[in-house]
Amino acid sequence: MPAFTKKKTDAAANQTLLQQQQIAELQTAASQNAAHIKELAEQLQTTVAALEDAALIGQRKLRWVVLFCLVATALSALALYVALLA
Repeated sequence: MPAFTKKKTDAAANQTLLQQQQIAELQTAASQNAAHIKELAEQLQTTVAALEDAALIGQRKLRWVVLFCLVATALSALALYVALLA
């Protein structure tokens, strides 16, 4: 966090210089904030892309698990049917 120049009670000429200095400091701080925001946006974009990839992988795995469960259920039903006939 930048430390801005504080206002002092001096002559009017010094007030103008002080205001110019404060404006320059604010412009510098705004530029730095913009750079940080851009960097954070890029990091967020990368993170979101990674989460989307992970979600796709998770969906694929879930499909396989559901298919495995359906096959297991069908085999269990078949085994129960064979057991009841015997």
